[in-house]
Amino acid sequence: MNYRRPRTPRQSRTRFDVAIRQRRATQASRAGLLSGVPGWLRTLVVVLIVLGGAAFVGVNWFMGSAWRVHAIAVRYNSSVPIDRILAASGLQGEHTQMVDLDAAAQRINDLPGIEGVRMMCAWSGECDIAIREAAPIAVWQTSERKVWVDGERKVQQLAPSGAAQAGARAPIAVQVEAGELPSIETPLDARLMRALTELQTVQPAVKQYFYTPEYGLMFNTAHGWRVRLGVSDYDGAMTDKLATLTKLEALLLTRGTAVRVVDVRFPQTPYYLQ
Repeated sequence: MNYRRPRTPRQSRTRFDVAIRQRRATQASRAGLLSGVPGWLRTLVVVLIVLGGAAFVGVNWFMGSAWRVHAIAVRYNSSVPIDRILAASGLQGEHTQMVDLDAAAQRINDLPGIEGVRMMCAWSGECDIAIREAAPIAVWQTSERKVWVDGERKVQQLAPSGAAQAGARAPIAVQVEAGELPSIETPLDARLMRALTELQTVQPAVKQYFYTPEYGLMFNTAHGWRVRLGVSDYDGAMTDKLATLTKLEALLLTRGTAVRVVDVRFPQTPYYLQ
């Protein structure tokens, strides 16, 4: 019989033996590094790593598109264009839980033609904007286009369809015979606004006025006279001018004077043209 001496562990050359040795060496190295670390601390490190990963995933989800505004409904507006309301809101793409609804509502409320706004956004990314349109005080028009003014002196340019609707609701129409229409970029001149508001009260039967930069507001009487009123520099100015007109009208009719123009822009020094 042939005798074969058994191999010692050092003489092992199989792949299995080599893998086992490497694995044991790695475990021994790790045990040596963490041999001085308490078990509870090692557990805490693992827990923190897991929680950190979960927090990272959660933050990415919370800040993702699922929480962004993607649909906006606008209700109860008929004259102010929807695209202008949406642009002023600034809501599209904003985070539903971080958006400043008060600031968005104020921007919309500052638009010409809008008197109030109510807004709400759901976590699903859908927002609802309810508009309360301002009542027009007067429609200003030329042969080419129209604008209208609300009670806060805001000037709104109208598309043809909107102009017809606002024109039907406005108590006063102003035909611009010279100069430009009021600018939609700036509020209507305070003196003109004061005059229109007062005229609506003191002579509501008159619906049609005319305007030029030189003579201000004007209207035609039942006698065919063109009356120049100008603007209102103080509260009650239109009342004073119309009182002067009444006295002058009685005098001229008594005399049978043919009159073409009556100017009461300055009540203390009125005059007329034949």
